[in-house]
Amino acid sequence: MATRPTVRRGPAIALTRLLAALLLASPAAAQQPIAPQVQAQPQAPAATAPLANPDPCAITPPPAATAQQAQRHFGLLEAQCLRSAVFYRHSGQWLLKQGNTGAAIEALERAILLEPGHLGTQLDYAQALMAIGDIDSAAGLLRSLQAQPDVPPPIAALITGQLQALGRLGM
Repeated sequence: MATRPTVRRGPAIALTRLLAALLLASPAAAQQPIAPQVQAQPQAPAATAPLANPDPCAITPPPAATAQQAQRHFGLLEAQCLRSAVFYRHSGQWLLKQGNTGAAIEALERAILLEPGHLGTQLDYAQALMAIGDIDSAAGLLRSLQAQPDVPPPIAALITGQLQALGRLGM
């Protein structure tokens, strides 16, 4: 008489069968996500945990997006992001990369109005001013940033390098 081989049924198989039985028993259950039914694992500290619902104004287009795709992305979000410095900062950075300096300056100015102390936005704004040839304004902004005591050393070195480069241009 042939014996039947023993099949080990681990917890993964049991869980799969349980989930299949639940989904087949209730058609409405098939529409529900499985994740809420699973007990949550301990969360990472708040500083490193991903956001469950990220701010739509902080979402940037993918790096490989074309100028038209990025313009559409920012255009669709603008109405709901009128008070978001993050949105205008990202938009200004994108426009600056694309060489659309005039529009970049406008977006960065809006970001600065909404969040005046953001160092990155001010540096991007100085870069945009240099791109249009407004060297005096760019140098003035960089000097005011350099004078701030809370500028991190790597950023201070970047500012100093920019000012030295402007000095070689006659500033």
